Amino acid sequence: MSDNTNTEIFTGSLDDVAWIRINGVATKDTSAPIRPYLAKTYAEGIRNFVFDLKHCRLIDSTFIGILSSLAGRISEAGSVNLIHTNPRNATSICKLGLDNMIRIDRDDEKFKDLELRVSTCLDRLADVNLNKSEKASMILEAHEDICSINEDLEEEFRDVLDFLRRNQIASIDSDETDSDSTEEDKDEDEDEDEE
Repeated sequence: MSDNTNTEIFTGSLDDVAWIRINGVATKDTSAPIRPYLAKTYAEGIRNFVFDLKHCRLIDSTFIGILSSLAGRISEAGSVNLIHTNPRNATSICKLGLDNMIRIDRDDEKFKDLELRVSTCLDRLADVNLNKSEKASMILEAHEDICSINEDLEEEFRDVLDFLRRNQIASIDSDETDSDSTEEDKDEDEDEDEE
């Protein structure tokens, strides 16, 4: 069984803080349900977000891009916070120079009281299945967001961005071809039924 199928994401809000607990990994394969949840809570006026990574073994650049996009939107009006961050995950944020906007609570004290209260009101976030094109768009946007916040990373991510852009175009073409063939198959089935 892969890490992705073992990942569970729990969310809730309390005292104008959105709480996201990730058990497993936070990667391009598991981040799809997080984006709509963040958009919904942001639209509801919540500007403070806590990501509880106590049981999150790994984060990747797609997840970091989603965090940085949120932090960029919030700016001074709120905060994006990480708690229970293992050294590897903290290093991933710092290495990209994003620790000035994504706050890492290294002593896990700031949200201690809230953590005790919020744990009783968390619900499992439903999985979101993306087609190839949607997934490619999510990954590309996340990496573009990182580069828009830290321009020094454009050179580092140039090959990744070029690959993702080419892959996105190929995915769109593939999805359209799959969709066209499905329609053709459907038409053929209807013709056979009429005979």
